[in-house]
Amino acid sequence: MTIKFNKNKTYTLLYQLHKMKIMLYFLIVFCVFNNVLISFGYAEDLHDLNTFINHVRYQMRCGREQALDLIYRITMFTEAIQTEIEYLASSNDNLDIKNQKVNYVINRFFESRSSIVQVSSKYSSKLTNWAVDTYLRRIAKMNRYKYTKVELEFDQSYLGYGAIEKINSHNYEVSVSMWQIFKAYYGDNIAYQDATRKKFRLNINTINDEIRINQVAVAETVDLERFGRIIKSNF
Repeated sequence: MTIKFNKNKTYTLLYQLHKMKIMLYFLIVFCVFNNVLISFGYAEDLHDLNTFINHVRYQMRCGREQALDLIYRITMFTEAIQTEIEYLASSNDNLDIKNQKVNYVINRFFESRSSIVQVSSKYSSKLTNWAVDTYLRRIAKMNRYKYTKVELEFDQSYLGYGAIEKINSHNYEVSVSMWQIFKAYYGDNIAYQDATRKKFRLNINTINDEIRINQVAVAETVDLERFGRIIKSNF
């Protein structure tokens, strides 16, 4: 499923609602998802909210309430990891502080320090696999040792859910895709820029109630002009 959020107050409301009674929770989730617009529609995404809810219910043998709660938690999880990666790449904070943040991000979001993150370039079809520890430390120091400034952000109009797969009795996996926009500068001039659709492979453990990133794969990398055309043609 591919969804577009109206971000104004949406996440704050969802956080508050998570602790309220079930009836109010259902009411707000209904309201929030009625502000969601179907967008890109990649082949691997599920394209309808109710279809995705029913898919979660079937795969995980749960009720609608539990399915909505899981969708909520996955969405909050992806919002949080986006914020952390944006900070590591774009912030001008001291490198020691950023390296401490790297340790936090790995422990909080990833299965291990060796979880794979793929990187790519708009100039080549070659994909390179890095351990997440290496990847995060490299992007944390890009604006000090490779470029004079780095801007990395995730496009908030797109979040794609793939099918949930059962791994064993208490582990499930789902791919969540998002667009990452990257700009690097030498002085005031842009040295490199692209947009990459990345697929975050999430492991959902129902025993300890945890979500962790198993892998981050590259689906496609394009220049920003083409990315702009994609956005324009799908909204």
